[in-house]
Amino acid sequence: MSGRVRRVTKPCFVDLFAGCGGLSLGLTDSGWQGMLAVEKDAMAFGTLHSNLVEGPQRRRYAWIEGIPKKAFGIQSLLTTYRQQLKRLAGKVDLIAGGPPCQGFSSAGRRNGADPRNQLLLQYVKVVAALRPKFILMENVRGIAAKHRSSEEAYADILLRKLKEAGYLCVARIVKAADCGVPQERPRYIVLGVRAADFSIITIGDTLQKLWEEALDLGRKRLLRERGLTAKHVSCREAISDLETTGKTMEPCLDAPGRLQIKYGRPITTYQKALHGNAAIMDSMRLARHSSATVSRFSWLQKHCEHGVNVGSLDLGEYGNKKHTQVVLHPNRPSRTLTTLPDDLIHYSEPRILTVREYARLQSFPDWFRFTGKYTTGGELRTKECPRYTQIGNAVAPFVGQALGYAIQELAKKIAKREVQVIRKRSARRPKREVRAVRATQNSIRVWRAAEQ
Repeated sequence: MSGRVRRVTKPCFVDLFAGCGGLSLGLTDSGWQGMLAVEKDAMAFGTLHSNLVEGPQRRRYAWIEGIPKKAFGIQSLLTTYRQQLKRLAGKVDLIAGGPPCQGFSSAGRRNGADPRNQLLLQYVKVVAALRPKFILMENVRGIAAKHRSSEEAYADILLRKLKEAGYLCVARIVKAADCGVPQERPRYIVLGVRAADFSIITIGDTLQKLWEEALDLGRKRLLRERGLTAKHVSCREAISDLETTGKTMEPCLDAPGRLQIKYGRPITTYQKALHGNAAIMDSMRLARHSSATVSRFSWLQKHCEHGVNVGSLDLGEYGNKKHTQVVLHPNRPSRTLTTLPDDLIHYSEPRILTVREYARLQSFPDWFRFTGKYTTGGELRTKECPRYTQIGNAVAPFVGQALGYAIQELAKKIAKREVQVIRKRSARRPKREVRAVRATQNSIRVWRAAEQ
């Protein structure tokens, strides 16, 4: 177990707080090679392992020798596997990952003192240890808001710490719906570049401008390759082929004693993009609602505005104590998915969504398998990560793919800009500048090769 790093020809990444693999899948589909995924929860890692560690060859991780293919946390990476981490230093193009967001989320309690928030600082420690060319972090918008427990927003702390670690960073809100995902899901995205690699140009506003341009190119490329347009994908366009009305029922393949629909065929462009050649879809289990629950859902569908949170409204006998509950609007993207399946009610059928419908609203392909429990409850909700939770916590793969393309575009733009700046200097250039030009030109060739 030497900790040797396999040779790869594509730009490579390490995914921290990888969850079930949504961001990893998106980056892989945009031409990146995964090297290592760090995820503490066994259920979530089980899903990632089944699809991206032992999954299809072209999406499989080139795992680092000496690090086990199992669930472990970022603290173990910094301590137990610190020697392997040292050997990986300078050999990674990108560190990606979204630390747990419950302490910042507007859908939760927004607890600035939540110990999970401290994982952001451990994220910075790994960045400092591996020194990647780029860093990419995804989180909820609330990370940029100040909390009563601190005079400084946690995003500002993060950006300051990354700057101290030698990274120039820009941040912006990216909406999943703009990347072909049938869900609003605005997210706070941080992009950082290693300052030592890009010291020739004035970065500041230039980096922000180049990143905006690269994001636009990445998003458009994703939509074009998936056969989609700039028009947002609606809930009905995403899951109409999974409706139960008029369908034959059959035993659920991965939930004994439960039912699922007998699947027909995809109907819309989005459904075809995700279904591909999937022979079998898992996670199709239909909920068994009581008659009272069915009556309540039917009443909400008939009397409440679709697409609007009714959880906090006084609905008389049809109300409950839920903070959030939304009847999906058939002709709009979904509200942001949470980890609680009864936060969303189907737009036309009196039921919650299946796990597979949840996955569709997050842009997971139909071949992607989810493992572990379907749901959990009580005290276990803070200790386990069942299928609905895995999907609710995930980065939408389409967003990851657009971001993966965008970083490649940014790398080419920066490299090209640096070559132009160096060439404008005196013809009597020092040898180190000649070497810099050659290295940068080689970098351009590498990023172009990743597109093949």
